[in-house]
Amino acid sequence: MAEVTMSAVVHIDIDPGLCSNVISRCVDNEPDTNGRGETRGWREFYYDLRTEEDVLGHLAFNCLVNGTEDIRRLDGWADVPEDAVRMWVDRNTAEVEDVRG
Repeated sequence: MAEVTMSAVVHIDIDPGLCSNVISRCVDNEPDTNGRGETRGWREFYYDLRTEEDVLGHLAFNCLVNGTEDIRRLDGWADVPEDAVRMWVDRNTAEVEDVRG
């Protein structure tokens, strides 16, 4: 198995209120909506996002590693308005730093 270390600049142009909105919606337990007595936390089911840095890091990771530039393609983000976030990898800064294996 090979291990590759990469670096790049990811630009994120985000609506100022979106991070705090995401953090406030990332509750630990959702109410029982299926009538089966099950409660599932958003953090347990999707992502453990507690700070603005967590949100931005999550977006940057998905943009760089998964090529996701449209936030609405991520699980749990479909209801985000199209113009709330723009993100892209600066291809001029992408480089492979180390390859092992």
